[in-house]
Formats: sequence, structure tokens, C-alpha cells
Amino acid sequence: GISQVILSSFDRIMINIMIGTIEAGIYSFAYNIFMIIQVTADSILVVWDTWFYEQYSKQKYELIKKYSTYLIVALAIVSSLVLFITPELIYILGGEKYRSSVYCAIPIILGGFLTILYNFPAEIEYFHAKTKNIAIATIFAAIINILLNYIFIRKYGYIAAAYTTLVTYIFYFIFHYIVAQRIQKEKVFTNNAFLVGGLLVFAAGMLTLFLVKVWLMRWFMAGIELLICIVIVVRNLGLKNICVFIKRL
Repeated sequence: GISQVILSSFDRIMINIMIGTIEAGIYSFAYNIFMIIQVTADSILVVWDTWFYEQYSKQKYELIKKYSTYLIVALAIVSSLVLFITPELIYILGGEKYRSSVYCAIPIILGGFLTILYNFPAEIEYFHAKTKNIAIATIFAAIINILLNYIFIRKYGYIAAAYTTLVTYIFYFIFHYIVAQRIQKEKVFTNNAFLVGGLLVFAAGMLTLFLVKVWLMRWFMAGIELLICIVIVVRNLGLKNICVFIKRL
């Protein structure tokens, strides 16, 4: 628990010490954009965790594989849509003085998405009471993050902290995925789901980074992505079933 706190907050502490409070404030503000995704993901994963443990105990691996794929792709779509409109969200929430935080927000969201994906293999570790692995991985990730921050913040400034965190979370997710694979020999999750979800979010992040000042292009891509998602959902579920579901809500 302590190492997780260090991993999630030590960036800001080090920026505050090494550069200044203004830069630490800008960096902290960038985290607020990711919280939009985090709150959404946490709300869904609370329900998912209960369902997963029930199905996993019954060894219904194919069912888990099917619905985890849907969920991972859905979370990737939400994350990529938020990424496309991140510059505008920052301006609306913080105004002109926080506009530069967009260059931190993009890698923070990318790293944050990996922390969401980490929950899937970690569930297997929790189920089998292999929580020691989680503690060890988090401690090492925190140490790596501190070392990278010390080197790159000094050299490249506070924005570097967002990228060191992203690199740390890449290794963090890979570690837990490998551990989960060793615990559970039969595949519970689809590799392609993680790959497609990750590529979708990273592509959205890179496009947003290169098109920060071209809002029309970013919003157009977000609209196209949303339209494609709607078409796919309607084709698979049927308009009638969707209407019934909405009425029940």
C-alpha cells in the first residue's frame, strides 16, 4: 500500500523539490484529466471483479475471455475519446494558465490506462492469494520510478516525470501479466484484447500530441471513432434490444 502511494504521488513530490511548486501544480492538474477515466473504470471494475471471481471459480474461462475482451476494448475507446479532447478539457477546467499541462496529461493517461489493464491479470493473483507478487512488483516499480525521475526531471524538466511514469507502468503491467500466465496456465484473457486496446489508446495519444493545436481534426477523429462504435454495437446487439435496455435503465 505504501509503495503504491509512492508510485502514484512521488512524481509531484520530486517535481516540487527539484523544480518548484508551480510546475508541481501544473503536473498535478494533469492528473485530474485522467481521473475522468479512472472514476469510470473503477465503477465498472467493482462490478466486474465480483462477476470475474464467480466465473473463475467455476472455471468458465471462455466466458471470461469473451467479456473481458469487450470490457478492455470499451475502456480503451473511452480512454482514446478522452485523449482526443484533452486539450479542450484542460482549457475548460483550468483555463489558459494550465494549457501546458496537456503535454503531461497525455502520457499520464497512457500510463493510467495500463494501471487499469493491470487489474485484469492482478485478479488472478488475488484469487490465488499471490499478493506477495503485487507487493514486490509495486516496490520495484516505485524504486525504478524514483530513479528515473531523479535522472530525467533534472535533465528535461517536469514533463519528463509523466514519461518516466509511463515507462514504469509498462513494466508494471508486463510483470503482472507474466506472473498471471504462470499461475494460470490456461488462458483467461485474450492477448489481442490487450494489444488492440493498448494500440488504440497509444495511437490516440500520439495523434493528440501531434495535433494539440488542430482541434477540428482531433474532434473529427473522435466523432468517427464514436460513430464506428455505435454501428458495431447496433449490428451486434440490434436496435430493438438496445432500446429495451435503455428503457430498463
